[in-house]
Amino acid sequence: MKSTFSILFYIDRSKTSERNECIIRCRITCNGASASFSTGLHTSPVDWQAKKGRIKVVANRANAVNLQLNSIEDRLHALYELTLREENYITAEYLKEQYQHQNKPPRHS
Repeated sequence: MKSTFSILFYIDRSKTSERNECIIRCRITCNGASASFSTGLHTSPVDWQAKKGRIKVVANRANAVNLQLNSIEDRLHALYELTLREENYITAEYLKEQYQHQNKPPRHS
């Protein structure tokens, strides 16, 4: 079964910090359904390039944040491929849950 898959990074302009920064969110779309989550990264709306889904390179911290966004994207693609191969079925919500579960620090008792 062929499935469609895309990843989009965008900023949530509805909530800005005291430093006038917006949170960067990630939207996963799979077979027409989407799920989104916060990346935990921030940027100024002025520095955000919506078409690229990245921060302008001239901005402070741009390289570090863009590398983190690339890493998120790479890990999501790998997780998508792995899940599709092993389970032959995938949803955006399931992929989001798997990704977030992967990124939780281990709990020590």
